Amino acid sequence: MTKDYYSILGINRDASQTDVKAAYRKLALKFHPDKNPGDPFFEQMFRDLKDAYETLYDPNKRSRYDAGNKNQKATAESRKTRTEPNEPSPTELVNSVISNLRLMINQTKGASTEQIKTGVISDYLNRILIGDIINLYQFISTDQKRDIIFSVIPLLRFFDQNQRNKYATQLVVIAGSDNQLIEDIDKKIKSETSKQKVKNTTSFLARNWRLVGIVAFIAIIYFAYSGDNNSNTSRPSRTVIIDGEPETNSTPDYSELERGKKPSKWKGNHLKTGDSPYNHYFGQGVYNKNYENRVKIHNGQGTDVVVCLTQYNSPYRTIRNEYIRTGESFEMTSIPNGTYYLKSFFGNDWNPDTLFMGEVRGFFETGAGFSKSDNYSDLLNIEQNNYQYSIYEITLYPVVGGNMESEPINANEFFK
Repeated sequence: MTKDYYSILGINRDASQTDVKAAYRKLALKFHPDKNPGDPFFEQMFRDLKDAYETLYDPNKRSRYDAGNKNQKATAESRKTRTEPNEPSPTELVNSVISNLRLMINQTKGASTEQIKTGVISDYLNRILIGDIINLYQFISTDQKRDIIFSVIPLLRFFDQNQRNKYATQLVVIAGSDNQLIEDIDKKIKSETSKQKVKNTTSFLARNWRLVGIVAFIAIIYFAYSGDNNSNTSRPSRTVIIDGEPETNSTPDYSELERGKKPSKWKGNHLKTGDSPYNHYFGQGVYNKNYENRVKIHNGQGTDVVVCLTQYNSPYRTIRNEYIRTGESFEMTSIPNGTYYLKSFFGNDWNPDTLFMGEVRGFFETGAGFSKSDNYSDLLNIEQNNYQYSIYEITLYPVVGGNMESEPINANEFFK
């Protein structure tokens, strides 16, 4: 049977070439074998990603692939008609997944990592935690979501930190905007991981000890109501403090290069808070007046910053890029439902004439650096329904014990 290249890349079957490329670039960075030398899982995953990209990005290859899949599907449906007259319902499919996961849990009880063939487990998890199947989980009951999530978690103790991270992120996507469920995922993974007596028992959230305090820093700012001021329930927002200002990367400091020369004419130059300097690169901001969702950002750093709100899932688009001066704040409004993360470009002395990578115009001349906050607990799960909408308030400020963590990235990753 031909591999499902759409599921491998996590995209829909009507995805554009831009979507295909964006999905491949994001996943290739995560699964490149150089980051996990000697790990056959990552080597195979990277090969599959490359095959999927080369097939779906080329219109002719994609057309032949789709045609071949249709023939295979027709044959399979014909065979199923003779043997299985009724296709399983979504509920039956979900119950089957839960049953299979519980069977795997029972079969692995008391086993050590060395005794388990993790390839079998990862193959199954890759089939049930990707693409259209993930989308299906958005329409099932909360109890079914919990059953799936907490049937996956006991199996994660057999994987290393990177693999646990990958699967944990998918579980958070299933949890959606349920912050209590996300918190429960964190606690359960820590508990299950500590049971496995292997050398490296650190949970996927323990890369930085400061994140242990995540729950203590979640606070209700106020309640957000949609529609009339009646008995509608609401979703509490959460205050988010960025933990750890990233180190400046290797981007040249233009003032250092020009020592002894005439000071730059852009010394002390700023844009206005709320300007969108990279619309020419990322595209015009995406707004939907039907949504009350909003994210307010306070810049408490000693530098100006361009903050981007980027889709965590396909098509991975940056839907906002906003310039915020030091000590000032800006609120993004009318944000469509979705899962997002933040990436930031900070610095001083804005030079609008600088041309970066031949297509990006505008750059900080001094103190330039880049960061992102895309760990599963840092994702912004934006959701509006008939009863409530989402509000986030984020302070960009280095503080020990903050409940959101940033990590340094390079310019290429920021502008991908």
